Amino acid sequence: MTISTSSRFNLARQLWVSRSLEAFDPTQRNTSMYYPALGQLDALERLRQPLAPGSMVVVSGPAGVGKTMVRRILTEAGGTSSSQKVLTMPEPPHPDTQFLRRLIELGGRNAKARTGLALTDEFLKSVASSAQQGCITTIVLDDAHQLSAAQLEMIRSILSNAAPAFPVSAIAFGEPDLVDRIGRRQLLADRVTVHHVLNPLNPDDAFQLLSHRLAVVDGPFLADVIDSDALVAMYHMAGGLPGALLALVSDAFRLSASRTSDRPRIDIHCVEDMLVTRGDKFLSPTSGLETAIVEPDFGSADTWT
Repeated sequence: MTISTSSRFNLARQLWVSRSLEAFDPTQRNTSMYYPALGQLDALERLRQPLAPGSMVVVSGPAGVGKTMVRRILTEAGGTSSSQKVLTMPEPPHPDTQFLRRLIELGGRNAKARTGLALTDEFLKSVASSAQQGCITTIVLDDAHQLSAAQLEMIRSILSNAAPAFPVSAIAFGEPDLVDRIGRRQLLADRVTVHHVLNPLNPDDAFQLLSHRLAVVDGPFLADVIDSDALVAMYHMAGGLPGALLALVSDAFRLSASRTSDRPRIDIHCVEDMLVTRGDKFLSPTSGLETAIVEPDFGSADTWT
């Protein structure tokens, strides 16, 4: 069977479109899509250091800056020690007592207690059991800014009871308001030893991220998909946030694909039309390089930016 030239072109175009959309999908968080931007490498280096029992590390940054990807690299891609038992909670559960039950279950046990105090004691016993097997326990919390006041108190209680026999620490990833909420709880704030701020990507890292994601899916070269002026415009509109940049590029590429039977390419006019289609000018929380993110200090904690 002979495949016509037009059929071959259509198949090539379908691959061009499907692979580009896969690369630009902001919900695609497979660790293979991770590009080692400088700030994220710094965060991972700090997070891989041993934590003292009872200590807490906070990683903060605006939505879409890459906190979940850093967390996944840390916990899913060999970023932790073999002697470390990592309990990862992608998002805080409700009601509050379910938070402790979930921690116990992540540790490989069935929660039997009912009250918060009894559940805390049950969790600490599981920590002690792991310690006897040569493992220290680290609680890793994603979207920690969604933790309730009661759940933050549970974390404080667990860390306050940490000791050589109960070696447990915590790493919390969250949006900037998490820093404010912890700062208002002095006993919890005293547990914070490192606060790492994830900042938006610089232009080079942002463009390398897009190129890397295209290479992972065996897609086209970035320069073949997006004009340079369109790319720079979308970078600034996204404020350097990877999630926002991917969303913009994805929308613009879909619009371009809908307008041509040829291989779609994003130019500045496509970006302008995409913004009209969206119904707004799309300004990210960090749009404008003059905007500074000011966060409270934890006092004794080391703050890395």
